[in-house]
Amino acid sequence: MIDPTKLSLSDQLVYVKQGILTRKDYYNLRLDGIAGPGFEDAVTRCKAAHGLMARPYIGPLTDSLISAANEPNITPWGDLEIEPPVSESEVTTPPMLREARKHLGTREIPGSRSNPIIMGWASDLKAADALAWYPDDDIAWCGLFHAILALRCHPDLEMPPNVLSARNWGGRDVPRGVNKSAAVEPGWGQEGPAPQRGDSLHLGSTGIMWRTSRHRSWHGHIGIIDAQNTTHVRMIGGNQSNSVSRAWYPRGRFLGTRIVPGQTYIPAPTLPTGSSATMT
Repeated sequence: MIDPTKLSLSDQLVYVKQGILTRKDYYNLRLDGIAGPGFEDAVTRCKAAHGLMARPYIGPLTDSLISAANEPNITPWGDLEIEPPVSESEVTTPPMLREARKHLGTREIPGSRSNPIIMGWASDLKAADALAWYPDDDIAWCGLFHAILALRCHPDLEMPPNVLSARNWGGRDVPRGVNKSAAVEPGWGQEGPAPQRGDSLHLGSTGIMWRTSRHRSWHGHIGIIDAQNTTHVRMIGGNQSNSVSRAWYPRGRFLGTRIVPGQTYIPAPTLPTGSSATMT
């Protein structure tokens, strides 16, 4: 059990906000005063639900929103000790999942303008020779988002030709549809469990889907898996409703998953379809 009086002042403030976010059903990890990915994710979702910019930064408006002054039943420390079963340090969170959570809420700009954040990702990928062309964020960017996660977290893994095409990330292990450009490529990372066969999936692994047609189209989608159940899979992905967001997809829409060789994975949490809750 954490003794909050032994934490630094800044960590005590995080501890209090963790407790408030727990009461509001946004945070479900152990109260420890650490502003880790789980805390940042809770802050981001709380802000989005209250019409604020969805990012982990705590400014004056957010500070007021999750202030102890608004929680009259909270007494010093005691009422805050709500102990969920796991803490940040007890869960292995794959790097790409941690990185993806940081960008929840990033949205393309309709019309002739483009979000400079998304275009910055494209510039970084071009500088790394992983991308040759990306003119604006009207071009589907789920593959672009996955590529920037891969570049930042696993730069040693070779990316597929044309990172913008989701199916290319699966290489020859997924149906190519009408696009044969990567039919002989090994794909990014290595093949993981198959959602379409009902396999249990890894938290933080890469999911690859078909769109339009499994075999008669090159269209696809790609994201990071963060929840599952027997019929659906939830992913954090780019260009989901024109933003980085969480979305649920039927298992039958998947072509497969990819994992990072040598990385330790735990099963993705089982949640009801449509749930926005997080377990890590």
